[in-house]
Amino acid sequence: MSIELKEEEIRIATSIRENREKVEVAILSTDERVLARVTDGIYRQPGSALRELISNAYDADATQVLVRTDEPRFNTMTIEDNGNGMSPDVLSYLIHHIGGSAKRNQLGAQRGVTSNDDFNVSPNGRKLIGKIGIGLFSVAQLTQSFQIITKKRGDDFRSIATVSLTQFAENINLTADKKEYKSGVVKLWTERASDKDTHGTTIVLNKIRPQTKETLQSKQMWDGVVSSLQEFEENGAVPIEPPKYHIGLMADEYYINDLGNKTRCLPWDVNDDPKEAFNKLAKSVWEFKGRTNIQLSKDFDYYLKMVWDISLSIPTRYVEKSVYELPFKGQFYPYEISNNQKGQATPIELNEGETLADYSIKESSEEKFEVMIDNLHLSRPILFENLPVSEHSLKKPMIFVGKFETSFEGKPTAFTAGPLKFHAYLFWNSKISPVEHQGSLIRIHNASGTLFDETFMRYQVQEITRKRQVTCEIFIEEGLDSALNIDRESYNFSHPHIVILTKWLHNAFRQLTNANKALSKKVREVTNDSRQVQVKGQIRHIVSKAWAEAGNDEFQSPPSVSFENEKSLSTITKNSTDYVINLESRVSAKKNTMPEKYQPSFNKGISGINAEKVKAITAILASYGLLEKIPKNKIDQMIFSIYEVIVAED
Repeated sequence: MSIELKEEEIRIATSIRENREKVEVAILSTDERVLARVTDGIYRQPGSALRELISNAYDADATQVLVRTDEPRFNTMTIEDNGNGMSPDVLSYLIHHIGGSAKRNQLGAQRGVTSNDDFNVSPNGRKLIGKIGIGLFSVAQLTQSFQIITKKRGDDFRSIATVSLTQFAENINLTADKKEYKSGVVKLWTERASDKDTHGTTIVLNKIRPQTKETLQSKQMWDGVVSSLQEFEENGAVPIEPPKYHIGLMADEYYINDLGNKTRCLPWDVNDDPKEAFNKLAKSVWEFKGRTNIQLSKDFDYYLKMVWDISLSIPTRYVEKSVYELPFKGQFYPYEISNNQKGQATPIELNEGETLADYSIKESSEEKFEVMIDNLHLSRPILFENLPVSEHSLKKPMIFVGKFETSFEGKPTAFTAGPLKFHAYLFWNSKISPVEHQGSLIRIHNASGTLFDETFMRYQVQEITRKRQVTCEIFIEEGLDSALNIDRESYNFSHPHIVILTKWLHNAFRQLTNANKALSKKVREVTNDSRQVQVKGQIRHIVSKAWAEAGNDEFQSPPSVSFENEKSLSTITKNSTDYVINLESRVSAKKNTMPEKYQPSFNKGISGINAEKVKAITAILASYGLLEKIPKNKIDQMIFSIYEVIVAED
């Protein structure tokens, strides 16, 4: 097929061919096929499309979004918001300019899409999430047919558009003049509206793609469960466990009443209100018994995991409180992260009832923004309090908070991408659940499409165990927006802001590691000291009881015992001690003759609880009069044998 060149293209080609020294300037343009590809779906998962539509509602100043998925059938979906709505000219512009967003420019301000004073915020002052105008066409991930119903406050009509998208292919979809690609067909009209005060937008998705329905219904997962049950019946093979929580197994539009006669298995009750239902979903990840922690991709079906991921990505409040809102009552160890590349985290002195926000580390303001998906009222499902305690020496979490800001004074924006400002927390706990929350999550204007990065932005130091014990959120207040890739689910890692953020995070994680090791050692030593005090008390009680039971004077103390090598004993003390045992020379001689694998027991020396036990046994033997007629060197040899038994290891 011959390629038809536009007049400007022909002029430039001719000029540079005929004029070797002349420089031509041209505008870099995008092939229509690129935009056609956008309408064909650029997102990884069906849930990403719902996330983008919810983000559009947020940018339109909506305070409430209602999503109905028709689960578990997923034949149709509706996304309804009470935002500003669109005028006919804005709706027409949106349809005709894919990728030509009216946000973040003067056109948006003229048409009520952005603020007149700041093109980067909504009319009501929200920092915009979207920027290039492709969010609406994320629905191509779900369907090729949808309807937009929208209305602005004060209008006595609503605008309606029905859109039929065309599946992209390399060699079709050419218009008659063969100059551009046709992404679909749109019909636009208006209808009378009786209530002039209503406003908002409703998007109705018709005829959900068959493959999308199968994904939402977790068909592949259920096929594996069902086939494994059949193999179990036929040859006794171990069956695949179904997910812990699910919305049911569908076939031919009906539930299959199987798997313990349960059509659905959910952590909430049918009569729970939407907020309580979601709270129970969020807390269910900590309720597994006998498991390290829950893994959403295995323990939830696709629908529930999709709901969870969307709740993480949208700008809404936490299920309970954020780390900055927790009234301090000694339930965590607070630290401040140093921005010095070789600095160390320092403890924060919080008084009872104070919060980390009181310490001047402020969290991003949160707009009123409520999202309902079916019967679930979404909140950010991250918990920081009342978490299970593990066998780790630290029984309380550690919270590290920090902030960073730079304006790159004196450096051109072309190289720096402009100012960068953010604050962050790193939350250490002996267990992080679910598994998918282990890592770092970046929020731009309190929204995220990337979810948690388990590598902590490719942190290379071997801290595998500790990486599984940290969850981190980074809140971008200014900058980084341009580093987001077009799907808003990944970043350009060569972007200047990402480079700086990566260095900061790696430095912060290093500080967390050092502080965690130091505190763990200190707590373990204190715990051991406390335990030793208790054990020594028990030992003294046993000796006193043995002394009395042997018929000795209850008003007299049991025999005193010390070791020859104890530096803390003065000559006077040794002279007044009933039994001074010399074990040091025997321990040294034994170490020289025993295999290396047994030497660690003796390397610890005659100290600690083992020393107290040896002294106690000596005192008990003396209480019964068994040492009175034995020569000193024989006593030392007998006690040394007892010592060997006490310190012996497997």
